[in-house]
Amino acid sequence: MPCLRRLCLDGTAITELPSSIAYATQLVLLDLKNCRKLLSLPSSISKLTLLETLSLSGCLDLGKCQVNSGNLDALPQTLDRLCSLRRLELQNCSGLPSLPALPSSVELINASNCKSLEDISPQSVFLCFGGSIFGNCFKLSKYPSTMERDLQRMAAHANQERWWSTFEQQNPNVQVPFSTVFPGSRIPDWFKHRSQGHEINIKVSPNWYTSNFLGFALSAVIAPEKEFLRSGWLTYCNFGCRALKSKWESNHVCSFIDAHTCQLEHTIIESDNLWLAYIPSIFGFNCEKLSQIKFSFVTDRMSRTVKRCGVCPVYIKSSSDEDYSYFDEGNPSGSDLCWKSSQHPLFTSLISVMYSLYYN
Repeated sequence: MPCLRRLCLDGTAITELPSSIAYATQLVLLDLKNCRKLLSLPSSISKLTLLETLSLSGCLDLGKCQVNSGNLDALPQTLDRLCSLRRLELQNCSGLPSLPALPSSVELINASNCKSLEDISPQSVFLCFGGSIFGNCFKLSKYPSTMERDLQRMAAHANQERWWSTFEQQNPNVQVPFSTVFPGSRIPDWFKHRSQGHEINIKVSPNWYTSNFLGFALSAVIAPEKEFLRSGWLTYCNFGCRALKSKWESNHVCSFIDAHTCQLEHTIIESDNLWLAYIPSIFGFNCEKLSQIKFSFVTDRMSRTVKRCGVCPVYIKSSSDEDYSYFDEGNPSGSDLCWKSSQHPLFTSLISVMYSLYYN
């Protein structure tokens, strides 16, 4: 038992794991997918500090019957002690009502088709950079509009040096460090820069790039062309700019790519999905004198279309509460692109967290 590294119980009729699972201290993979009668996991699972992958996909009864006695729970609150956990697979756990706090080591959460899921711990999704997929989790459709504190935690755990190294290695096709997908057909209101269609063109003042600039939040509503989708996709955000006094309309700088949306493979998507990502300032943005920047959102599948998109520049809030107006309202697509650092509580609080990260 102490030497066991992989335990595959997929498709069995077990209703619970024994607490003695704690003795499998070398376990790296625990595969319980399609254990349809599984009701809960023991809290002793937190002893598996080397566990990297936990697969619970297709555990239909998980969470349906809450166990209040002993040390059993659907997903125990001690799950955040799995300090090596990188991947949590929860697809089609249709009875799961909540997701507890998870460790900061998690890089991917796939909870698509968890149609009873309505409560997410603030520490479960946005504690660190990575990807989280909530396709067809319709009870979470309003969650993106209340992501202020979640984004604060995500920003607080950013490793700037790590992502600068990533950009240098991957440029000009760079994987986004953070993304998530929820059901939804609207760009959240805190995205003051919104547009119908797949492009946004933003006119900027010559001094838009300052030491206070921290990056962009990106968002897109991705919809099926036909009645439903049966496979995942790659999401692209192409970034371009126009230099001051340049006769050219726009020059392509780099492409930001999100492969996390490929995790929706084999998930039937019948409605619009909201994709949200964050890109640090070190990713391809420089201090050139620019007159316009452009974001264009596309996917790699003809069966998906981008209906709406949004961009939010993030600046450090000045100590004098001075408004920044580096982004003008002269947007060809007609969206409101004049953002000021004091306009919305998301940025007044998010920026204060990122300020300490940026300078410490």
